[in-house]
Amino acid sequence: MTENKVSLSLLENKIDESLSSGDIIAAIEYSESAIRIAKNTLGETNEDTIRLTSNVATYYEDCGDFLNAERTFLVLKNIFTNNSMIDTDDCSILFQNFGNFLNNMGRTEEAIIYLDSAININKKNSNSSSSKTASLLHTLGNCYFTIGDYENAENTLLSALSLRKTNSGDIDTDVALIMGSLGNLYEERGESEEDLEKADYYLHKSMEVLFEHNGIENEDALSLCLSIADSYAQSSHAIKTTSESNEYLEIAEDYSYKSESLYEEIETSIKSGNNFFSVESRGIAFRNLAIHHMDSGRIYSAYRSIMKSIALIEKSSNYRQIIFTNNYFANFLQDNGYKQKATKYYSSAFEAMINIFSKSDLLSEEERLEIHNNFAQTSGLIISNLIDEDQLSSSNKYNSQAFIVATEMQNRIFSENIYKSKIKPYKNNTELNRLCTYKESLQSKLSKHESFHETNIETTNTSNKNISETVLNLHKKINDIESTIKSEHPEYYNLTRKEPHSQDYIRNNILKEGETLLVYSSFNKYIALFILRHDLFKAIKIPLSKRKLTSHISKILSSLSSPEISNLKKLNPYNLHYLYKALFKEASSFINENDRVILICDDILNTIPFEIMVQEYDDDFKLKFEQSCENRKTIFSEYKNLPYLSNKYIFSYFPSLYTFVSSRSDSTKQRPNYKKDLVAFGDPIFNDQQLNINVRDISNNKLKAGKTINHLPPLPDTADEIIEIDKILGGKSEIFLRENAQEWIAKKKGTLKNTRYILFSTHGLLSTDFLNDDTTSAQPCLVLSLVGDLRGEDGFLTMGDIMETMELDAEVVVLSACNTVGEKKHALNGEGFSGLTRAFMYAGAKGLIVSHWNVESTSTKELITKTFSYIKLGIPPSEALYKARVYIMGSNFSTSTNTRGFFAIIEEDDNNDSLKDNYTKNELQISRSHPYFWAPFVYVGS
Repeated sequence: MTENKVSLSLLENKIDESLSSGDIIAAIEYSESAIRIAKNTLGETNEDTIRLTSNVATYYEDCGDFLNAERTFLVLKNIFTNNSMIDTDDCSILFQNFGNFLNNMGRTEEAIIYLDSAININKKNSNSSSSKTASLLHTLGNCYFTIGDYENAENTLLSALSLRKTNSGDIDTDVALIMGSLGNLYEERGESEEDLEKADYYLHKSMEVLFEHNGIENEDALSLCLSIADSYAQSSHAIKTTSESNEYLEIAEDYSYKSESLYEEIETSIKSGNNFFSVESRGIAFRNLAIHHMDSGRIYSAYRSIMKSIALIEKSSNYRQIIFTNNYFANFLQDNGYKQKATKYYSSAFEAMINIFSKSDLLSEEERLEIHNNFAQTSGLIISNLIDEDQLSSSNKYNSQAFIVATEMQNRIFSENIYKSKIKPYKNNTELNRLCTYKESLQSKLSKHESFHETNIETTNTSNKNISETVLNLHKKINDIESTIKSEHPEYYNLTRKEPHSQDYIRNNILKEGETLLVYSSFNKYIALFILRHDLFKAIKIPLSKRKLTSHISKILSSLSSPEISNLKKLNPYNLHYLYKALFKEASSFINENDRVILICDDILNTIPFEIMVQEYDDDFKLKFEQSCENRKTIFSEYKNLPYLSNKYIFSYFPSLYTFVSSRSDSTKQRPNYKKDLVAFGDPIFNDQQLNINVRDISNNKLKAGKTINHLPPLPDTADEIIEIDKILGGKSEIFLRENAQEWIAKKKGTLKNTRYILFSTHGLLSTDFLNDDTTSAQPCLVLSLVGDLRGEDGFLTMGDIMETMELDAEVVVLSACNTVGEKKHALNGEGFSGLTRAFMYAGAKGLIVSHWNVESTSTKELITKTFSYIKLGIPPSEALYKARVYIMGSNFSTSTNTRGFFAIIEEDDNNDSLKDNYTKNELQISRSHPYFWAPFVYVGS
């Protein structure tokens, strides 16, 4: 016991020494050792154990390790709860600290629960009149203010003010801070003249008290000065724009003068160089000064202030402030005609976003969404400016930069999916996992050191030197691991790497002769198109807004979404030609004859196959099309002679540039010695009508209201499709149908390894089909059988499952049947294409055949079996699919055949009597020249 106490005492000394030298990481390590000894020796409820645990939670928070900070707070909460200590003063302190932590993390509503609990504990323990309770009430009031609950905010802050005055008197810094919060609340609410008067009163009273204690040389006074100055500036502007009377104009001028005076006082104080203000606070103050100068029309003064702001904020390493400030300055330069200079600062904001996304787990969902939106917007502005700049020069310098930004932005989409699914890399590869785990631990340490340095920028030179040396050593170790992963696991490295590929590298090392690569990036006001050949690089800015693009694609997809004739007839060739003119016509002039075309798109452009675009649709074509509609004897024959892009090009698709590069690095590998030719899953059972067995409730509970598994139609024709493909290939195969089409079999180690062709004939779902609060299955997925021997699985083979459990080397994976990458009206963002296709490529598939909309089963069966017939002859998969399309386009079928998934419904006002007669005899002839039948499937891969 004595020995343990000595060890504990020594560790506490080590903690103090580490904190004194600025080594927070060492302090954490010593603290964790001390906690283990204290628990074993003194027990988990001992006050020293609780103190050490509480301290280490704050250390984790101080160094930016928010996940461990929260874990530690929750450990303490469980100790108090399990040992009937929930009403103690120590528990009140814990709840206060945890509430503050959650509030700092942006999780304000959760923070309110804990802060309120702490106040209630104080009331039970007769501490409701203490200064600690006043502090709690102040924080709680600010939390209510943050979420817009102004009534509770006002009542709570007034209670805090009354209690604080009772304990400390009127002239007290804490009283001043509460009055400042009330002033900000009334100013923000601004529902009446009374609110504005109260805002003015409390802000001024607050500032007077702070000035009396410290003058303006303290950060709280600075903050209030800025609030009052901004309030004056806004009031001045509001009065000028709402009234022309001389009386109000004089008041406005007075407010403007007061605002100016305060800003000048703030600027003088900052320039004095005193260290009452943090680097970040000084930077924010100069930014606000710049905004004020801009509003006052003093452009040069605004320019000087924002330059000072950027210099200060970049020293703070606060990525959020760097993003905001650089974006503001770039917008300022852009608005004043300095596009090239603006691009520099947009790029700084862009780099800060990349850095902040590398710490994804440290962000709240609200912060992620805000930064993700900024990411896309800033990327769009950078690319637009760079392409415009290159149009004024003869080089491709700026276009090359734009290409890097565009491909990095596309990769962010998949990185977000990775984040959401918490996927572990190549679970079955022990060595790769060891490297990745070690790298993650080093990155965690690096993040802690950097975060601690960011929040303690004014530390001593000795501490800064120690931190810098540690950071350099960690960077070196991480780089060494990445080099090892790159050389030993190039496929994984290329799929997950962060650094971008240049257009020179792609053209000189990746593209082959006879290939043209088209990379599309869509933004709100335009589309960026990059054209790469072995001997060419070209960037084009297409003046097509996302709203207009979405409108045309939505019309097309809507007419392909259901199989009724009345709906399919709505497919207007004009929309198909419009997309060709807007997206492809200019690019076609750079594509050599007989070139294979590789497409990399993003967002809504991933929801539609380029093959259905129509090259010509002038008045003559339109007249012929309309006449064919009137004179036809076969439904949809008018679509037969349209000049589709599929007639001219063989397309291959990739979900990102990174998967394209990875596929080429894979091509140098030795071809696997396949043990199986085919593994296939088909005709899974979704509902109780199929087997008179109750499907597990968990399946339907996962889906949104009105969407149940019972709504998914059965797929009996897929069994015939699989059996026929098996006959075509004529090799060793494993086929899993109906209740045997199990998720656990697909995920079982060895099931899919060393298999040349893999086939999933089932329905695909997007994350938007699922309940918002179901994080485990809120991913694109394939639905397998929901009955039989489930082995604990739920039947949803998600993107995460594929990446985490599967190890493939298949030449082709076919996702046949329904909507495996296509989109619904509620999800036109390319999620399915980005998610499922890249997941299978990540797992090792060389290529995929996937569908864009719910397909007609007979045509699908013929299309896929024909494709395999050509593949069996040695024809590459993309060309095999092309030839199969040609066959389908030239074929017809009759409604007298029992074709599932197609309904021959004719409108009552259809004037074609012969069609009506045929329909009544159940012998309606249907031409498969309509894109609905031949175009849903595309090839993804080299």
